[in-house]
Amino acid sequence: MSNLAVEKCAKCGKCARWNTPGMTPQGEVYCNTCTKDDRTSILFRGMDWAKGDYVIGEGVSFNGVVVWKDRSTWVEGGSRAVTLTKAEKALSVEDIARLLHEEHNVQGLWRCTGRDCGAKMKKEDVAGWPLFAGCCCKPCMDKHNQSLEEEKRKGHVCGMCRKPYGACYC
Repeated sequence: MSNLAVEKCAKCGKCARWNTPGMTPQGEVYCNTCTKDDRTSILFRGMDWAKGDYVIGEGVSFNGVVVWKDRSTWVEGGSRAVTLTKAEKALSVEDIARLLHEEHNVQGLWRCTGRDCGAKMKKEDVAGWPLFAGCCCKPCMDKHNQSLEEEKRKGHVCGMCRKPYGACYC
């Protein structure tokens, strides 16, 4: 992997030298925003920082599905987390991206991010959107709400917003 000069985005023309730009198979560099917003079936290689320069990384972005080298996986351009099975974690990042593109973008399925759940559901069946990037099925959302009630009962609440820690954005 050689260091690369990253200057302007090939799509929008703005500075691409921030966060995680992506490189097309043809060698064009897109900024982080254009990479995550692209829905033209380009498989982008993520570019990582290395001593002030960029190198081609091991992560990919494909039609709004982002898969990092550690197999942390996101849909919706990187805004919603996805829980992978053990077998899926063994796949290549490219195969994971294509699998989740088919599942999420084509079939319209969402995965519950509740602890060890991963249930697949349509968006209208999502019971809740807990903190940050998760979405929950009904049983997991019920568990989440019970946990919040327990935190309130024990006085584990934020001093600023008074919400339980599990529901605090402060």
